[in-house]
Amino acid sequence: MSLGKFFKPLTLLSYADIATLTSAFLGFLAITYIIDGSIPSFIVAMILLPISAIIDGMDGALARRFGTKHDFGKYLDSISDSICFGLAPSILVYSLYYDIERGPALDFVNNDLEFAFRYDLENLIAITAALMIALLSILRLARFTMGTQGENTYFSGLPTPGLTMFIVVISVKYSAVNDYHSILVPFA
Repeated sequence: MSLGKFFKPLTLLSYADIATLTSAFLGFLAITYIIDGSIPSFIVAMILLPISAIIDGMDGALARRFGTKHDFGKYLDSISDSICFGLAPSILVYSLYYDIERGPALDFVNNDLEFAFRYDLENLIAITAALMIALLSILRLARFTMGTQGENTYFSGLPTPGLTMFIVVISVKYSAVNDYHSILVPFA
């Protein structure tokens, strides 16, 4: 296989696609920092997500200014947005608010392998919130991509980057990150 054939898909990328892929990269990087679990890693992730939102906002302008070489840009953008603004904030909420020391959110079997229903309300709320963020973001992006927003000629609903910024602000204010002396605390 020649090197030209190997890099051919890269020649199809437009400036808008590069911005979209950069946003997806930053979203994935934020997820890896969140999974690390340390407070400095959470702070890095909370810095990466707004940067990702800014870059995501540029892809439409770049597509209008420089054009594209294909028609899959809106699908690429939705996939990138589902990573950055669906999965990353849901993993952030889960990681910040689920406390493994409290035990499982729902449990049907005790340590003796006998049926015993028990739950931890705070962990159940954390899992439910994380799940709702991911699922509703993906559903909103699918609806937006399909263009089935009804008869509305105007923009409706909360955009997923806005939801992510709301989650980041709430997480800075009401989580363990707020106890850490960082550059984010003065804004909290």
